[in-house]
Amino acid sequence: MNSIFAAFYLLTLAVSIVFDRKALKNAKKAVKVVYICTILFLLLIFTSQFLHIVVPMPIYFFIHTVSPWLVNALGLQA
Repeated sequence: MNSIFAAFYLLTLAVSIVFDRKALKNAKKAVKVVYICTILFLLLIFTSQFLHIVVPMPIYFFIHTVSPWLVNALGLQA
């Protein structure tokens, strides 16, 4: 993710939070919890990117860990 996309996405997130404040006041508690958890997760990802910490993504884990094990387990290796 390049810095232009990250800056634009953070700006969009901030604007979304401002506009959603009124709707969140009347929302159920479960909706508020999901909304807050999503925002915290996104901020954690952006902070880790800013600090140059590589966060392993699920597809990376699958390609480099699960896939070779599955190929060996099924005996598909040529």
